[in-house]
Amino acid sequence: MRVKIKKNSQISTRIGYSISKRIGTAVSRNLVKRRLKNIIGDFKLKPGWDIVVVARVGIRNTSYDELTEDLKKICGKLELLQ
Repeated sequence: MRVKIKKNSQISTRIGYSISKRIGTAVSRNLVKRRLKNIIGDFKLKPGWDIVVVARVGIRNTSYDELTEDLKKICGKLELLQ
């Protein structure tokens, strides 16, 4: 998984998801997207950022708890958490 960020001039933080067809069928891609949205929705992010989460091929076999830990670690390193 890869996360790209850019500062924006708005009050809110916008989040986008890039799920490639290499991940699998539409059902698999939607499952991954729903999981990522749910996990990031629980985080308190700093305002004023554009965030794009890019899913990689191995993400389909990753458990929900591992995804949560990975995203928390990445957002912590990028100083996006309040």
